[in-house]
Amino acid sequence: MPEISKHVETMYSYADLATTDLRGAIDFYTGLFGWDVDEVPLGESGQVYAIFKKNGKTTAAAADQQPQQREAGVPPMWNTYFTVYDVDNRTKEAERAGGTIHAGPFDVFDNGRMSVIQDPNGAFFSIWQPATSIGAEVMHEHGALTWTESVQTDIEKGRAFYGELFGWDFDSMGMGDGKTYTVCKKDDVNVCGLMEPLGPDMPSFWLNYFAVDDCGAAVAAARDLGAQIMRDATPIPGVGTFGLINDPQGAGFGVLQGEPAS
Repeated sequence: MPEISKHVETMYSYADLATTDLRGAIDFYTGLFGWDVDEVPLGESGQVYAIFKKNGKTTAAAADQQPQQREAGVPPMWNTYFTVYDVDNRTKEAERAGGTIHAGPFDVFDNGRMSVIQDPNGAFFSIWQPATSIGAEVMHEHGALTWTESVQTDIEKGRAFYGELFGWDFDSMGMGDGKTYTVCKKDDVNVCGLMEPLGPDMPSFWLNYFAVDDCGAAVAAARDLGAQIMRDATPIPGVGTFGLINDPQGAGFGVLQGEPAS
């Protein structure tokens, strides 16, 4: 996959981890994906923003949870970002469409400007207006972000919100269990997915996937590194093979081995 110099507006473009044990998370993810790490100091707090890199290009990042998150008992989690080019107006549009603004818009040093939003079903995501940082500089290859999807407790409400906010189109398909999977598209390009909950108590949330060359090997390696395997390597006809993992601190993510082109 060629290096990325600019993300198309409203496309999935980045993920970062908020964790309770940054050192442990760095050890886990560098061990799993072979990433390098560039630790950037966060002002005078003594904390760092750990930027994960592959061949010198940004893939994702991690940081310690904010104190208020720890106090509220928020579990470690991967955050999902979509690129926009006017974050202030998009934030207003998100609120008009029924979202809740939890933070922003605010500047992140000279890197860019962002907002943290909760959709009407309760799933959190962020929008990012790039300045010196575009987000992920490589995607869709081993050890890099490749897909994101959201469980939505009310699919129609989710489609209405994201359609209004981002102008996405939607294609739905059966999952073989009576449930449907909705692919979100921008100009006929797949952006992400929306799916119904797999159980009655499952909340709405976004889940990030990293591409791997061998899903079975990646799942086994994650287990050896102390992760909890939520779903072992599972084939999806016409798509590939995926696995679902909780890292040693409890943050969930997926790995995806794409089906070879015929």
